[in-house]
Amino acid sequence: MRLAGGVRILDRPSMLNIRRLDSNSMPWVEAASYYGIQVDPDHFTKLTKELTDEMESLTADVQKMVGEYCNLDSPEQVSNLLFKKLKLKQARRKMTKSGDREAADSEVLDAIKHDHEVIPLILDYKEASKLNGTYCKPIIELAKKAPDGTYRLYPNFKYTRIPTGRFACEEPNLLAIPAHGRLIVICGHCGLKLREFDKKPELPQFLKAHPRCPSNPQPFKFASRKWSERLRAGFITRSGWVLITCDLSQIEPRVAAHRSNCEALIKVYLNDEDLYSDFAITAFHLEDSRYRDEKGKWKYPHVDKEEHRFPAKTCTLASLYDVTGSGLLAQMPVGKGWTENKCQDLINSFYLKYPELLRMRKIDHARARQKEMVWDLFGRVLHTPGVKSVLPWVVSSTLRELANHPIQGTACGVLKLCMAETHQIWEQARLQEVIHPLLPIHDELLYEVREDLAEEWIGMIQSVMERSLPMLVPIKASGGSAKNWGLLDK
Repeated sequence: MRLAGGVRILDRPSMLNIRRLDSNSMPWVEAASYYGIQVDPDHFTKLTKELTDEMESLTADVQKMVGEYCNLDSPEQVSNLLFKKLKLKQARRKMTKSGDREAADSEVLDAIKHDHEVIPLILDYKEASKLNGTYCKPIIELAKKAPDGTYRLYPNFKYTRIPTGRFACEEPNLLAIPAHGRLIVICGHCGLKLREFDKKPELPQFLKAHPRCPSNPQPFKFASRKWSERLRAGFITRSGWVLITCDLSQIEPRVAAHRSNCEALIKVYLNDEDLYSDFAITAFHLEDSRYRDEKGKWKYPHVDKEEHRFPAKTCTLASLYDVTGSGLLAQMPVGKGWTENKCQDLINSFYLKYPELLRMRKIDHARARQKEMVWDLFGRVLHTPGVKSVLPWVVSSTLRELANHPIQGTACGVLKLCMAETHQIWEQARLQEVIHPLLPIHDELLYEVREDLAEEWIGMIQSVMERSLPMLVPIKASGGSAKNWGLLDK
């Protein structure tokens, strides 16, 4: 089937088709490189100080908890603290390259974060340190004054760094800024951490339903760890303009449903239901009392967003990429009683409900073993020579790593189709003075638009996205606008 720009849907490798797909999207990225994205240097200067204060506070909290000072910037000191003083164990021991001590990088800490309460503090420190050193300080240094008096960043986009075809950029890497931060709700009397929230709309419902501390009903307190949102708030626009974003909703599970011809997944998307709540009902053995409200939107009264939907969502996205129980545990929130066995049970429930996905995985594994490569629906190839290794762990690692390529590569290709078509419309309508492409962020597009054109342009992009690739399930897109990137809520 031929799509926009002469691109085809294929079930075979095709460098010609991929060259056409990538070439068609390059003008969009070139325009984004030309315009740059406006920043507020004063905001990042202030945020740098706040992050530094947070790092000092976390260092003091760790010292108070373990009884001695530890330089959290020193991998050696962190390793000694965790594995010698606290006697923590890794499920699979990972050493440094020199072999002189156990590694204490973020991957290791994520894997054991449920084992001791000090580890989340160390991870928070690493997050603050990374945001400060990778984004805040470099942004202040790299921002250039534009002719109109604003300060703008001009990131350097990379086309060929990621095997799935996703874009990358540097100086700085704006595409890797975390999507969401967290807000912690604390009892005002006893100081107990009650709940962490990834999304703001869930907070009022919780505050309304949760009882106050029975011994002394003091008001709730809040601890903000929404650093990613604060960071994005420094990306602004001029008076009379807004930032808009449009994204492909659940595009990777939709691609998986199409590739696997999974009956249950296809049914969910054809009925416009919520995939994660649908799986949660099965995984947690909840009463299935779903219904449509007066607006036609599905409601799931017995599915709690934090206790049921969030783990179901995490498991769904992880299982698509062949993650193990230990890998899923690293993604689960701390303090919720999750163990590796419980995570593996959740993954097993996923494949029992959607068995065609497991069959799809086996087909991809057989293809890799036979041809030493896999490819997505557009013909983009990932070579997998590791499947021929005599070392079993190399083979298993290669098979896990190839799992995301056919799905993520196809999802990325859909975004590139949208970029090519919207750019053509943008050029033909001569909208260069009122609409500026800014960033292609994985499954979404970010623009700077004159305020009176925002809703119309969002609607146009949504229309292009939803008809970009014919599949067994419909593609859905959502959009939103705001004065800064941190306020965008699609």
